[in-house]
Amino acid sequence: MLQRERTVQLRSGDELRTPLLVPSVSSAGFDRVQGPNGERWSEPGYWLNLVLAPLLRKALLISAYDIHHRSLPDCDELLTDFDRSIYSGERHLFIDSGGYEKHHGPPPQDGQRLDWDQETYETLVGALDPQCRAIVVNYDMYGTYEDQIASAQRFFAAHDRLSSDLLLKPEEPGRMLDIDAMTRHLKSLRGFDLIGVTEKELGDSLLSKLKALSKLRRRLDEADVRAPIHVFGSLDPVLAPLYQAAGAEVFDGLSWLRFGFVWETSVYKNQVAVLGDDQDLTQNQIERDLARLVKNASTLRKLNEAMRQFANTHDWTLFGDRVAQRLQSAYRALTTSMGE
Repeated sequence: MLQRERTVQLRSGDELRTPLLVPSVSSAGFDRVQGPNGERWSEPGYWLNLVLAPLLRKALLISAYDIHHRSLPDCDELLTDFDRSIYSGERHLFIDSGGYEKHHGPPPQDGQRLDWDQETYETLVGALDPQCRAIVVNYDMYGTYEDQIASAQRFFAAHDRLSSDLLLKPEEPGRMLDIDAMTRHLKSLRGFDLIGVTEKELGDSLLSKLKALSKLRRRLDEADVRAPIHVFGSLDPVLAPLYQAAGAEVFDGLSWLRFGFVWETSVYKNQVAVLGDDQDLTQNQIERDLARLVKNASTLRKLNEAMRQFANTHDWTLFGDRVAQRLQSAYRALTTSMGE
């Protein structure tokens, strides 16, 4: 198994302990609601301000697109007085480039994608308050791996007080990551703090995704690239442990906002009222959403601790009796396919 627990020194001076689950907040696919002072925030931004921020003590990912368009609370404080914002504290704050909101994810429920480009992103990153020690993601792009890496190197050189999360995309839209083609450029990745890939671009089957992750982690180790692999879009109580066993260490996603975490898996959010331990059929939609999200945040904290234990024990039962045998069977399919 390629899972590991370790502490990584970031170039900001902070230490990142892996494995790490990173709940994400985004406007993509959500309604806008009115904040306490008349602001128009995305629904997750409203929840974050109302109750969730103190519960996400380890890590949080937000989008620069949402900062720029004021879809989140305390956007001005991110630029002028970070320590007074709800994003301050000991947690690792990840700032994504906004490509998901602009191009790849569902539009907000009002149907409007707003203006956004690389120049605007780089201006915003440069304007972050000096007290903000975020881990920032490059403005992801298609193109040769050499060009993607060179573009990211220029971006992070211009913002060298912040930690770097290099998100690599396939060379062409609609294709999957080609680990073999990437291999000859791996030594160029030594200067990045994290190496990111999207879950959906790892392969077109779960087995191909696991094989791609395993191959990438092995190739990085051979090239003496210590950076953890960050899988974007993989915050799932069933799949995250499998991706961990295949070599990934950082996992983010929006599933915790869109689903309920019950019985060691994800279920349709309205099923939580029936399946949850505190079965309550009387709550209205707002009450159900808030109760579900608080429970999901707690589940992620427990899952993260289980993943840290798993890195040292290899004990699949840490993830629950309902799924342990299935997880072990899926991992066995990976090792068999790789001739191990």
